[in-house]
Amino acid sequence: MNLDLSGLDALAAGDLFTGAAPGKVLDLALAAIDFDPEQPRGRIDEARLAELADSIRQHGVLQAISVRPHPSGTGRYVVNFGERRVRASRLAQRLSIPAVIEPNGDPYTQAIENLQREDLSPLDLARFIARREQDGDSRATIARKLGKPRSFISEIASLGAAPAPVRALCESGRCSDVRTLYTLARACRDHAPGVATLLSDDGPITRERSEAAAKGEALGPPTAKRTGAVRVRPSSARALQVALDGRTGELDWTEPPSPTSARVRFEDGTLETIELPRLQLIAWAAPE
Repeated sequence: MNLDLSGLDALAAGDLFTGAAPGKVLDLALAAIDFDPEQPRGRIDEARLAELADSIRQHGVLQAISVRPHPSGTGRYVVNFGERRVRASRLAQRLSIPAVIEPNGDPYTQAIENLQREDLSPLDLARFIARREQDGDSRATIARKLGKPRSFISEIASLGAAPAPVRALCESGRCSDVRTLYTLARACRDHAPGVATLLSDDGPITRERSEAAAKGEALGPPTAKRTGAVRVRPSSARALQVALDGRTGELDWTEPPSPTSARVRFEDGTLETIELPRLQLIAWAAPE
């Protein structure tokens, strides 16, 4: 029996979908997709990408990506959002991915999508703001479009020129709180003596300790506990598995659930806040 594989060349070239209607979910050839050079997110966690690739091998891509026609007009497409799903699908050695063509891709939508999924570091956002300002947008406009206070945008923007120790702190993932990073950046410029101590000890990088360092006050022991909300994760289980509308995921414990909602990290890598009544509890995943 001879198999007809003649369609694979067209699939690889992306020729099967050049006339697809905008807004319709289609199975788009991965070989026809390019990444956006102005994607706000600058760093991808390779371990999490490998996990997503494993999930895609088992379950496929559960949420379509968004693309726009490539400016070259050659039947290629540029990712609006969903870059991680494209990269993971390629790792999983898939030929195609579900996609929606949205010709009017907006850079602000791309940034907001990353912000909602917490895939955008403060430095990534600072670079995004700098690009928008170069294009003529005021900080008031940027704040309005991102749905953030003007003061937040100003603090984030200042991190683009933060001293090297603060940038390294952010890039390492040890601290992502904007107010804390902003305080440390100012303290570094003012040569506050407590900053070096704070950055070198093993204690938490909190707002309280950063403000104390900036004022030259005692930092307290490195094991000082955070005030306010306590981040809790049950010691008796690795993860609480849940389901929503056919999608499965795990409760995210970096912030405790509220009485009415919880954050869920789905198998496609998305992080969303969901009302508790909508979630179906599956099981606790016991420690290995």
